[in-house]
Amino acid sequence: MIDPGGDRRDQTADRRDRLIAILSGDGITELPKVAKWKRYLIGFGKILGWSLLLPLFVVIGAFTFGYPIFTLFPYDTAASYMNKVAMVMVLAAAWFAVPRMRRAFREMMQVKLGHQPIQVLRAAKRAPVLFLRSFNFDTISSTVPKWQEYLPINVAMPTAELNLVQMIWRHAPVLAIGRPGESTPPSGAVRFYVRQDIWQKIVEAIVPLCPLIVWTTGHTKGLRWEIKHLRERLPPRKLLLWLHFNVGRRTPAQRDSEWAKFLESYGDIFPKPLPAEAAAARFIAFEDDWTPIVIPGPGYRPSLWELLASWPSTYGLEPLLRQRLDQRQTLGTHSSEQRT
Repeated sequence: MIDPGGDRRDQTADRRDRLIAILSGDGITELPKVAKWKRYLIGFGKILGWSLLLPLFVVIGAFTFGYPIFTLFPYDTAASYMNKVAMVMVLAAAWFAVPRMRRAFREMMQVKLGHQPIQVLRAAKRAPVLFLRSFNFDTISSTVPKWQEYLPINVAMPTAELNLVQMIWRHAPVLAIGRPGESTPPSGAVRFYVRQDIWQKIVEAIVPLCPLIVWTTGHTKGLRWEIKHLRERLPPRKLLLWLHFNVGRRTPAQRDSEWAKFLESYGDIFPKPLPAEAAAARFIAFEDDWTPIVIPGPGYRPSLWELLASWPSTYGLEPLLRQRLDQRQTLGTHSSEQRT
């Protein structure tokens, strides 16, 4: 009896084996493997530790300042001073501990998404999305504004990268080349590490096996090589630009200047002109003829689901992901699309 799903399973195994073979090759490494339960335990331990330090810090401060205050002033005056000292101690402890608790929580989110790329590939049902960017962009995309760190809500205040990766992860895992020498990667895409002299060959090998490439705009030689390669070898519908100038803190004038600089440097690479203005855009996708699709589009209104479950930085992206990372984009879907 012929198994109608046999060929598909064979293709799935072939695609997975090819990706694993690439990431297992010479010059590619992963971070040391740590069991999930240990990583969760470390995360919970950090959060618990910082939580316990809050009252401990206040108690130590009370004993340190309390005795001299009560020996120098009458009881009523000293008690009034101690209330003020306690309030200052609580604020100082929160200022120090809360951001670290949130960072520990984000590290636990990384455990949930996955840590080891080969392990993630073996468990994945769909081909991975590849996230390409300048390493310098990690500093911007993996931090949150200081004022957000101290909000009394949402202990897991996510970063720009984690926002994007969590949305994509509903459809497919996300891989990225990690910054050389880092011991704790940013929360978001699963990192693997490539020797400097072979990174271009690795990108060339992985790109055809991915249903979508997220490429972050910027101004480096490496980024220029990447976008030229993607433009020449990748079907337009498999490319998604993440606009770097709308991540982090910039004034409208700075955003306009960054986009104008990008258009001047890279605009000639694309067959059809990119929009002259992109101040409100976060992403740009493409139709089959390289017609740009601005996300979110002009006048876009988020759905109730987006308002409840997404961040403004990803508004309008979910419909495109559903369309381009659907059930057919499994590890067994061999891409024969190569355009030059």
